[in-house]
Amino acid sequence: IYVLNEQGTLCPPYVPGEIYIGGSSLATEYINQPEKTKETFLQRQIPNTSEMKVYKSGDQGRITYDGHIEFLGRQDKQI
Repeated sequence: IYVLNEQGTLCPPYVPGEIYIGGSSLATEYINQPEKTKETFLQRQIPNTSEMKVYKSGDQGRITYDGHIEFLGRQDKQI
């Protein structure tokens, strides 16, 4: 789980950004929704990793100094 700013780089601790999810178990697409897939499943270069596919969650959050993620809300009205 990563918190990235609008430029796609990692946010420093306690700086709000969007929560992205990546890893080998990540889904690859929304079934029969190519536009939504294109908007939310993105390739990103995360520092100290190789380029990877990540899911743009639409959730706002920040990382604490001890590595915990604090959820701050949604960018849209989804519950």
